[in-house]
Amino acid sequence: MQNQVVISADIIASTSLSNEDRSLLVVRLEELLGVLEADHLRYGRLIKGDYIECVLNDAKQGLRVMLLIKTFLRAFALRSSYEDKTRIRRFEQHGGRVGLGFGELSRLVPEKGIIDGEAIYYSGRLLNDQTTHDKERVSIKQTLFFNSKHDLLNQQMNAMLSLIGVVVDKATSKQNEVAFFKLKGLTEAEISKKLGKTQPVINRQSTSLGWHALDEVLMYFETVIQTYYE
Repeated sequence: MQNQVVISADIIASTSLSNEDRSLLVVRLEELLGVLEADHLRYGRLIKGDYIECVLNDAKQGLRVMLLIKTFLRAFALRSSYEDKTRIRRFEQHGGRVGLGFGELSRLVPEKGIIDGEAIYYSGRLLNDQTTHDKERVSIKQTLFFNSKHDLLNQQMNAMLSLIGVVVDKATSKQNEVAFFKLKGLTEAEISKKLGKTQPVINRQSTSLGWHALDEVLMYFETVIQTYYE
């Protein structure tokens, strides 16, 4: 059976968001899933407004979809003011955790909402271990994860994802917004028109984020995962 990629993502500190921001985020996440389904997904769903599960058409696009989700969340702008600054700061700094599971799927029945197999188990296991729900103290060390039955591949990918996560989390929301559109395949001219900013501004934000390095990593991921794509 051919290996598949399943991606799971949860929103950090989602229960601390205001009703207004939670409602807006749910709408935007549904829109994001629509975009991903058009280009990358066999099936995707949003669970309880703060957890995404999706099965990809092409395993080689796994890192790109992970980063589309991650940069989307980092670019999301809150509208409300908050008393609980600590937990909300975690959302603003990290947005969400994203896990990629690479393995077999024994069942996929989209019309019944069924995803079953080792790939979905791999994608969600580390996220469940890292949950911050109902914890008074929140410590977030990593937000991007890779899991499969291949130990060496896991070590390679998680070392890479740890560095990528730091890059994305340290970038501004505007830089992440530019990265999101670049991950979708838009040119800087197209992003400039879409965001109503000059192309030099878009280029500066892209350069500050380190887009060229991310682009190299995306190509590296595609090459490496192909060797395990049975």
